[in-house]
Amino acid sequence: MHHTLLGFLSLVLATFGSALTMRMLNAIDEWSWRRALQLLVLLMPPVALGLGLSLFHHLFHYLCDLFSLSSPAWLESAFSTWLESTFPTWLDRALPIALGIVALGAVCFGGIRLILMARVMSRSGACHHAALERYAHDVAQRLGAVQPRILVCSYDHPLALTYGIFRPTIVLSTWMIEKLDQHELEAVLAHELEHVTRSDYLIVLLATVLRDAFFYLPTSRKAYRQLQQEKELVCDDLVVHATRRPLALASALTKVWLHRAETPRYAMVGGAQLLANGSTLTDYRIKRLMDAPLLPRTQPSRIRVLGTSLSIVLAFVVAQAISCILLLAVVGC
Repeated sequence: MHHTLLGFLSLVLATFGSALTMRMLNAIDEWSWRRALQLLVLLMPPVALGLGLSLFHHLFHYLCDLFSLSSPAWLESAFSTWLESTFPTWLDRALPIALGIVALGAVCFGGIRLILMARVMSRSGACHHAALERYAHDVAQRLGAVQPRILVCSYDHPLALTYGIFRPTIVLSTWMIEKLDQHELEAVLAHELEHVTRSDYLIVLLATVLRDAFFYLPTSRKAYRQLQQEKELVCDDLVVHATRRPLALASALTKVWLHRAETPRYAMVGGAQLLANGSTLTDYRIKRLMDAPLLPRTQPSRIRVLGTSLSIVLAFVVAQAISCILLLAVVGC
């Protein structure tokens, strides 16, 4: 029964460590460090299970055999008797197998998303737009951003998204080209180019798989939600600092917001980086852009943040090791 107990204990420790890390985020303003800690929260559960069910489990069994260590006979006998009377034998592997199936399903579901996105784009008639590609190239050069592939799809609703793995692709709808003026279109392109530069399309793909694999943990869902929202805010900041035109991006978002309010049921392509991915967030972004100029955010000491992050990881590994030692000592090597 020790496999199930180790797995359960690993998830409890991961949830506790993730909750402490999420509380630490309240004291950090710098975007890149917030994203690093959010990814740390999403990675804690698989790392905890890997350490608990594989590394520490086999390591301590090896040490027990090497040094002929064992728990007191009375304790081992009493605990084993309690386990056998309380839990069926088949439950020994039930939790690890169930977690493995869920994780595999999350990976497969992520692959299906990518395939569906590629098929939707191919069937939507998305094609190259020479003039827009030249314009996007000029914007990318001015921003010092990576130049991705640019596609335009015939779609009478606002759509601006980034997707891909090996080759990031920005997709704009014809609505965006027809309804936005030059400054607004430049702001939208700059926003998507910042997503590409920050590799948000890959980060969110990884985060989505981790969230789906551990959907039952509230900390994973919260970290994913924050990551999705804050990537839009940080790209807004980067665009405004580069273009010095906060009202251009605010105006583009307002047109998208108004169109959404007029036609709330229009279809949106999912599974990618959308320019506006929620009316509440879009409204907040517009107000944030219009209320005040975006100044450089105060950055905390990187040494302090790095030290705190390493301390969290070290404490987490030590706690995992101690819990495995205690459990295996009680069960018996």
